[in-house]
Amino acid sequence: MEGSNGIRTCSFPFSILLATVVLLSACSSLPKEQPPAKGKKAQAADFASFGKEYFTEGRYKDALTFFSYALRQQVLADNREGIIDSYFDIGRCRLELKEFEEARQAFSDGLMLAEKEGLVGKQARGKILLGEFYLATDDEKKAGILLQEASEILPSDEKQYTRERAVAYHDRGILMRRQGDLEKAEEFLISSLAINRREKAREEEANNLYMLASVATASRQYEKADELLQEALLIDRALERSLAIADDLYAIAIVAEKRNDNDEAYTSFSQCFMIYQAMERLDSAIEVLHRLSALAEALGDEENAFRYEAAAQKLEQRGKQSDDEIE
Repeated sequence: MEGSNGIRTCSFPFSILLATVVLLSACSSLPKEQPPAKGKKAQAADFASFGKEYFTEGRYKDALTFFSYALRQQVLADNREGIIDSYFDIGRCRLELKEFEEARQAFSDGLMLAEKEGLVGKQARGKILLGEFYLATDDEKKAGILLQEASEILPSDEKQYTRERAVAYHDRGILMRRQGDLEKAEEFLISSLAINRREKAREEEANNLYMLASVATASRQYEKADELLQEALLIDRALERSLAIADDLYAIAIVAEKRNDNDEAYTSFSQCFMIYQAMERLDSAIEVLHRLSALAEALGDEENAFRYEAAAQKLEQRGKQSDDEIE
């Protein structure tokens, strides 16, 4: 398109161009050249697939690297939809790494481009992700507005945009759970669960069950919570989602404590500790060791109570040494 002065006007938002430069330059290990065997979109898909695997395993820095590779290839192919997806994936990594401003910017840039391209599903996803950002930063008002907007822009035909609809319901359930409206939280989560079961979205189904267990726990329905968590655990084991398995076991242990079943709590904490340790999630592993120490003491096992505390201190020292090396 020609402007009035005969110069081609730019239809691509400048802020997105600038953000792309920043994102791409932030990763010095981006490949300079790609083998010619695959097209750029196919290469981007491969990189994104690796990124998703690392993200699922909680290896967010590794995931960020591969999502950055994917973004570069999408930019080179001028694939607008792929660029949007890469922004969203990068934002999710930044959010997990608690790089909040970078996460917000990535989500905002992806949403801006989705709006410009008129992509309804991706607009909804962008609003959902920004809603999740505000949930993570404890701004429930903004989160609620964005999640409501995401639901409203989706067409009334529930056979369309099922993934976005299910995630919006799930996140609104989380918001209601935080705000203490347990009945509404359960309603949203059940709506999300129904969609995910119909679509055979197993990972999302497990996430729904986990949150429904949280609602049941808040309602002091501990037997129900345990049943929901055991169901989530079966799915996560089948999918080999290591971090989700550990989180399920941790929640099962917490519920067992509330049911005064210290033996079950002890077993589940021990299982999730091994996974956290294997994944080198030191903060989580240390917390579980402290809980195991307290349980061992409650069960009259002073020797193991001391051993768990000593192991926790050893891991804490290891974490400090790692931090010093980074600095």
